[in-house]
Amino acid sequence: MNADQTVFFWQSLLDADQNSRYWRAMTLRFVRRERTAKIFLAIVSSATVAGWGFWREASWVWQGLSILAALISVALPIFDVPRHVEAMVELHEKWFQLLTEYEEIWALRASITDAETQEKIKKLKGTEVELAKKSAKLPNDDTDLGTKTYNDVLRERHLPSPQTGSQK
Repeated sequence: MNADQTVFFWQSLLDADQNSRYWRAMTLRFVRRERTAKIFLAIVSSATVAGWGFWREASWVWQGLSILAALISVALPIFDVPRHVEAMVELHEKWFQLLTEYEEIWALRASITDAETQEKIKKLKGTEVELAKKSAKLPNDDTDLGTKTYNDVLRERHLPSPQTGSQK
């Protein structure tokens, strides 16, 4: 493996690590949001029936909660969170798999020929292109989360932060 290939694999390894972390965090976020919405709907539905006497005195609360519950009930199927979560889980898994492959290559870098390296680059970059296509259809513009996962990679790998030039 030549010097350019070594740099390429190291940067690809870090990129795969960051993407794996990002999609795991996005999956957890969407699962929590969907769970919260469903719990809210269950509570509002139950409270509406259970609290009829109370609701007569505070009809505006009941009406507001009912409107909110109706809007959430309509929005959940439109946003199709389960499909998004499934796609995010797949992205996390495939980025993690890529990370593992990059780490294996990194560990063997001294014994791999330039030709073998080029073949591996072609295969792995093809997988990354497919993942980019899939991620383009999902919410993936959370720059704060991207920065956090990037900094997590740097911290856990004991690498200097580019902002400070020091380890975090």
